[in-house]
Amino acid sequence: MDHAPPMTFQVLVETFLSANSIAIKPSMMDAPADGQTRTRFVDKAIEAQWCGYHHRSARLRVVAADANLAQSTRHRLRAKDRQLVLR
Repeated sequence: MDHAPPMTFQVLVETFLSANSIAIKPSMMDAPADGQTRTRFVDKAIEAQWCGYHHRSARLRVVAADANLAQSTRHRLRAKDRQLVLR
């Protein structure tokens, strides 16, 4: 499963954090546990907001694992590319 550009997972995360004026700190995320496949917010209200935002905004597509990995660096945002301003 892959997030289709231009709304890659990184873009979704950064726009969500910016729109909600959230500065991520390690204490905001749960500690990794055995068998855990995803990181979760400690604050369940923020987690619910994120889940809703992701559900509304993500375009998911099925791709082969090797193709997904090959594309991941190509779509990564770099500091020079971050020109999105949300108000």
